[in-house]
Amino acid sequence: MLTSAHAAEPTMPTNQSGRLGLLTQAENLPADFLGHFFDAPLIVRVEVDGNYAGDANVILRRDESVQMIAFTVIDDSQLSHQQRQDWLAVLAKPRQLGACVERCEQGLVALDYNLENSTLSLLTAQAEQQVETEKFHTLPSSGGNGIILKHSFNASGGGGQNASASYLIDAQGSFYNWTTILSLQADRRAAGQAYTTRQSIPRFYAQKEFPDHFVRVGYFTPDAAGVNRSPSMAGGAVYTTLGVMTGSSDTLAVDSDSTSTYPLYVTANRPGVAEVYRNGSLIYSQPVSAGLQVIDSRSLPGGIYEVEIRMLEDGQLVSRQNELVYKPAGWSDSEQRWRYSAFFGQQRSLLDSSSDAKTGRNTAGITVNYLLHPRAVLGLSAQQIGAQTLFGSSLDWDAADGIKMSGNVYQTSSYGTGFDVQTLFSARDTSLSLSHNRTWLESDYLTVNGAILGRPPAYRGNNQVTAASLFHRYDNNTSGSLRVSNNRGAINGRAYDLSLTRRSMLFEHEAYWSLAMFDRPAWGEGGLIRNLGLDVTLNLALGARGRNLAVSLGTRGNADGRRDHYAALAYDHQVGGRFLRNISGSIALEPSGVGLSANTSFENTYLNGNAYVQRSALNGAVDGGMNIKMTLALSANKIAASGTVNATADAGMIIDVDSDIVGLIMRAHDSNGYGTTLYPGRNFVPVSAYESGVLRFDFEDGDAPAAAINPPASSYHLNRGGVDYRQVRVQKTVTVMGRIVDRAGMPFKAAHVINHAGHTVTEVDGFFALEMSEAAPELRVRHGDAPECLINLSVKAYPREDGTLMAGDLVCEPLPAQALR
Repeated sequence: MLTSAHAAEPTMPTNQSGRLGLLTQAENLPADFLGHFFDAPLIVRVEVDGNYAGDANVILRRDESVQMIAFTVIDDSQLSHQQRQDWLAVLAKPRQLGACVERCEQGLVALDYNLENSTLSLLTAQAEQQVETEKFHTLPSSGGNGIILKHSFNASGGGGQNASASYLIDAQGSFYNWTTILSLQADRRAAGQAYTTRQSIPRFYAQKEFPDHFVRVGYFTPDAAGVNRSPSMAGGAVYTTLGVMTGSSDTLAVDSDSTSTYPLYVTANRPGVAEVYRNGSLIYSQPVSAGLQVIDSRSLPGGIYEVEIRMLEDGQLVSRQNELVYKPAGWSDSEQRWRYSAFFGQQRSLLDSSSDAKTGRNTAGITVNYLLHPRAVLGLSAQQIGAQTLFGSSLDWDAADGIKMSGNVYQTSSYGTGFDVQTLFSARDTSLSLSHNRTWLESDYLTVNGAILGRPPAYRGNNQVTAASLFHRYDNNTSGSLRVSNNRGAINGRAYDLSLTRRSMLFEHEAYWSLAMFDRPAWGEGGLIRNLGLDVTLNLALGARGRNLAVSLGTRGNADGRRDHYAALAYDHQVGGRFLRNISGSIALEPSGVGLSANTSFENTYLNGNAYVQRSALNGAVDGGMNIKMTLALSANKIAASGTVNATADAGMIIDVDSDIVGLIMRAHDSNGYGTTLYPGRNFVPVSAYESGVLRFDFEDGDAPAAAINPPASSYHLNRGGVDYRQVRVQKTVTVMGRIVDRAGMPFKAAHVINHAGHTVTEVDGFFALEMSEAAPELRVRHGDAPECLINLSVKAYPREDGTLMAGDLVCEPLPAQALR
């Protein structure tokens, strides 16, 4: 009877587009299920132009209309968060299925529901437009006007020397998609028993990014922005320049986290810190232990460029070495064979307290890259600095899978000609790197492999270094590396470094064994000597997470050519508290005395940094230092401070968390990879610039409290230096179950039940379940065209079962308010 009755209805025939009406599709449904199909919440698949948008809770009605309540599953959605929110707004009120004739937002053309696969399909005017993969991110429409201030303070002193300190502010601002950069630097350095002080503004410029190029105007330091490969040029020191710069731009392209093709090696005599500098600016640092080690290059910027690696032991600089970072961006588009970077201007600093003879010289330069082959890139560069002329050329070639080669040839009017070449052979568990370079060396101290070798007469001339490095992983627990180098020029001699590591179990604890041996030239009080050394270290995890004990035994040469035997014990504890993050200490026994050191790292909502103190085993001198960083973000009338270590992003969000939960800890998960801890009050969340993304808010622990987060997610699209603002409310909730009825006890079917913390739709029999705010226990009920009713609940008046409030029948009357028990 139900089927025949439906068949007679005039709305049943298919329309001219061939779409089957809802009643036609529902003809063969069982009679007892039909009541659950119409005017009841259903979970359906939603597609937009054939692209999966997510699963959503919708209501289908007999009048051929559909209404969307919320998206329920979005894990594999092909739409952005903002696009889903836009469609949710379009379908928030009932819409007729079929062709769209009015209020066709978002280019909507037609809607259709298919019962067979339970899919709601949305067709837009863009459905037949050719969709191409975007090569660049779209610039944000507004960009999020704001300013990000990054503060850095460093101080060190003791050991019989005057203290030194430096303070740096890096400011990034966004204004109508222009990024403004301002750097202020002040430092006070010890010079014997006196001080030298300097204040300057090395950078103050505005830059605009376009899909394939950029423009920069103001005070800046010329760099390799815009090219994949910047050929080396001897004597090409970088000075602040007042001028204009332009070039190709990869800024709007997605970057990848990769390692340098040619590993960066350092060799330490004792535990210390390796600092990586690019154009005189620190871009990365990492602790190292004794022996030959590899710098983790994943955190270094992409591209091909030179860096200086400085090795510090006991807080003192012991070596410098220049290395090449080779992280090309995978340039292989034969339709865009050229990349360039060019600038012109005058070398001049802004408000610089020091005097420099090079100030005022006119300068200009250009660097071009040409894609000879998808596996080969040619680089050419020229620079004029006053009367000095510099030229450079490079070739990078991936000869085959597992074979990579790169080389430079450069010429300078003041320093002559130099060159370098590197080749890398890599297999599954083995890699071999070969290199040779010839450079002009001009120094008041003698170095070999970057190691400072006392102060013999100054050297001026060519210096050549040939090196071979071999790395092999024997199995998952054992690996080894060998480096051999030969120096000619400032000093002649070969250097050998061997390192072996082994992971095993010792006393039911995980243990790491390392053996480091070296034999290299050194400069002592009696002239040139050989420095031979051996270090054996055992690092033992102490069972508790984040606690390690290390024991080292070894021998090395000293300045007078004699042997020094030593033993060291170190302890490290990852505290992981709200302020202290790590504490460590060590004691070293040497023939000259006892060395002690202690350091700690800290981080809270406002700042992060580390502090250390150490006693030299050589003369008993005590010195120490600290490094502190802080980020300030300003947007409109809002300001926030951040001490999170990852607050190095070029854009950010100020998030105010309003909650009635004591001790709340949350997380903001960024779709582009960042993650930040949130606390009640004001927070700063670093995000990616230029690339649109979504912040999803959740609780820190798996044992989440009974609470609702509103909104659960927020989208962003910011310019570099842009800052936006969002407010998130977190409320204690209780699950309430009940049934909405009228005065006669008849259930309300498909009625909307709304609370500050949630929104649901009643079933056919009027039943509902909803997360309700305990602080505001009221329900608003909307049913068809009837007036809205308000139900105030007394939470203590109803029984609870497993934490769920059992409200029973709730009478909805069209009154401004109705208090029920």
